[in-house]
Amino acid sequence: MKLRTSAILNFLAIFVFLTSEIFACACCAERGHYSINVSKPSEFVFNTISELEFRSANLFTNAGYPDNIRGINPLEEAYSSVEASFDKGSWKFTFKNSSGNAGTLTLARPDSMVSYMVDLEASDEPKPMVSIYKEWRFKYRAINASGIFKNGVDRDTEYFLVLRGKGNLCTNAGDFDSYRLEISGKNAEYSFFGKVTEASTSANSNPANTIQEKNANDKFVLGKLNGDYSGCSCSLQTYLESKRSGKWKTINFYQDLGSGETGAYLNVDGKDEKFKLISKGKRAETEKIGDTHTDVYQHDGITVTVTYTVKKLPCEGCEGTDYDVVLSASRGYYLVKERAYGSCGC
Repeated sequence: MKLRTSAILNFLAIFVFLTSEIFACACCAERGHYSINVSKPSEFVFNTISELEFRSANLFTNAGYPDNIRGINPLEEAYSSVEASFDKGSWKFTFKNSSGNAGTLTLARPDSMVSYMVDLEASDEPKPMVSIYKEWRFKYRAINASGIFKNGVDRDTEYFLVLRGKGNLCTNAGDFDSYRLEISGKNAEYSFFGKVTEASTSANSNPANTIQEKNANDKFVLGKLNGDYSGCSCSLQTYLESKRSGKWKTINFYQDLGSGETGAYLNVDGKDEKFKLISKGKRAETEKIGDTHTDVYQHDGITVTVTYTVKKLPCEGCEGTDYDVVLSASRGYYLVKERAYGSCGC
């Protein structure tokens, strides 16, 4: 497989962390979008949650109140505050009612999540930007409780936390505006809901300025490789470019398979750079369609994760395997995420 780069195509960088503006089509949602995915929460997810500030607390009540509420003693309908903290081992929520009585719920950090995104309008008219409704859902065990909640939580008690908001396909803390926390078990049945916002970095600083300063140090742009790369390799081009041309006119990632090198090349801020392989995914000796593996590379503080899913097996007499690829690159508070098309072989 001989690959050459000729046409210029910017591999647009998307700033995801703390803004809801759409900077590139990798984050753009199309009209009628719908997706629901179950996955293991990444460190990016946990870091995003830690950026949230829970601003208000309301006890959910309906026509069955107070008989259908269990596990809060004393039971009051009005709550004045909520505080949340997110550690590596557990999450804690402290609620205080209008009388000053408080209780803390300690929740095990979840090992799975649901990400749900949908275009609620699904308009027939073309729109320059589509804002989608989104939820992050977490369901796991409650570890223990104190104060007004202490008698309701046992080893079989579960929680269900939902973060809700709007934005594009690249979720960040600024997208979320509300939450719902449900506790259920043999001796507990109640739910709280309220508002969330991005947490301020400090009482005396301007969060927007602080974010801009951090982003200025972390920002980078990935683009097409400048060099003439050929031979046995794993090479990637953006998914949109592969659909547009059907030919290998641009390359955004190159790993030489013939020389025994383990690194890979990407273009960072206009210069081709070699990234070191730090984690090699387990690739099946005989691959089949749908098989996946993930490789991780690093250079100059940038971590690149490349996840391959087998799309097309080599034809008879051919050596190249085609892949659908998700390439994510991050440094500090800056994230680039792009769907790509890849081919590995000679």
